[in-house]
Amino acid sequence: MKKITVFLDTSIIISYLRDEEILKGLFSNKILKKVKYIINPIVYQEILLLADSIRKASKKSKKPIFEEIFKFIKVIPLDCDFEKLTRFRNYLIHSNDIFVLETAYSNSDYLLTLDNAFLKLNHLESLEIINPEQFFKILEEKQ
Repeated sequence: MKKITVFLDTSIIISYLRDEEILKGLFSNKILKKVKYIINPIVYQEILLLADSIRKASKKSKKPIFEEIFKFIKVIPLDCDFEKLTRFRNYLIHSNDIFVLETAYSNSDYLLTLDNAFLKLNHLESLEIINPEQFFKILEEKQ
């Protein structure tokens, strides 16, 4: 079975690191057999900016939590092609979101997020924008 490619939005990684129940199995062996996770440098930067507060809030603070999950996530480069980026300028307000959306659109099957601005978009041609509940349901169906 071919792995699906899932772009992880910052909201997902932060929620996972804060031990939110809905994301508990995100990096389990069972899931990793079916999924390839990607992010872009924008998401990576946002996580790094929040690193200290996440470590303090996490129950896993004794472990190297970032190293623990980033070995399962590939950081792919930004595509700064102006023409490609402008196709999403009317969908989102925050400029970083345009880079996130373009990277997900060009490189993944799904954008996994808890961000309502993204979730309202729902579906953009070949990209499905989903929440964790939908994600785990899709994976169950792919067994």
